Amino acid sequence: MTSNNLNASRPQSNLGKTYGKINNASIDTKLWLSRLPQNLAHIWDAAPEGTLLGTLTFTKGTPAPKRGTRLKPGQKQIQQKLSLEVSEKLVQSKVFNDKPELAQVVKDLPLDYTVANLTTKIPVYHPFSRKEDGSVELHGTVNRSCNLQIERTKQFRHMCNTRMAEAGAKQYVKSIDEQTEISLLCNKDRSANFSDSSFGTIIAKEGKKMNEAPPQFNNKRKFSETQGVRSILFELFQQTTHWAMKELRGIISGGRTEKEIRTELQQIADYHKTGEFKGFWQLKSEFAGTTKDGKNDNGNSAS
Repeated sequence: MTSNNLNASRPQSNLGKTYGKINNASIDTKLWLSRLPQNLAHIWDAAPEGTLLGTLTFTKGTPAPKRGTRLKPGQKQIQQKLSLEVSEKLVQSKVFNDKPELAQVVKDLPLDYTVANLTTKIPVYHPFSRKEDGSVELHGTVNRSCNLQIERTKQFRHMCNTRMAEAGAKQYVKSIDEQTEISLLCNKDRSANFSDSSFGTIIAKEGKKMNEAPPQFNNKRKFSETQGVRSILFELFQQTTHWAMKELRGIISGGRTEKEIRTELQQIADYHKTGEFKGFWQLKSEFAGTTKDGKNDNGNSAS
């Protein structure tokens, strides 16, 4: 009994010597931290050790032409990029045949990805693994971080079209019996069962609201060059009660300067320096009854 207990305690004593011990011999190895699409991460994680996962390709782009120059005839602008191509051997291999849940993922796996958001401004990360004896091995230092995004290639578009075709994704438009709908709306007994939140009631309310709403002013309207600035301002304030100088300057065209507009505004409108409408002009109370044709309530011309 005593000897057996002593033998059983030996591994524990060895574990005590190695537990928590850190091996940092490879700490100078530079590593990349990449965020992968979910399906790609599942495939790579399930692949056997030593499997070729993909190939990174650096594409040199066309230098930007100098100012005032153009590309040579026939020369195309090539964007500099870093891309990843998933190994076709990995996709075509039979290592996932015994895993039905991964076999379908491999079938629909895009092969081309673009490396985006590549940066070196990241915290200090040291990937590590813990061994059975309790020791920790550092595999290196992460010096770059990036994201892998699916590249919209012909192969990817064909894959999406095939997926939709296999799923039988179709859209149907079903016509409504107009006579039946009218009879339902006109029948008092049946319409009485409609709640206030029914589709027909909502449409009716929205239509009534649109009909009763005042006409909206078209900001793209062009005013006559002979029309006075004050007359135009009265017409604009008839449509909207508050205006910013930037908006007025953009609408009132025809060679009229901001100085002319501001001079007329100071006589007929007040400028809000504080409050909800800070920075906007509002028509003075004595001109509140001005009509579209530039006349006030007394019939006198406002310009």
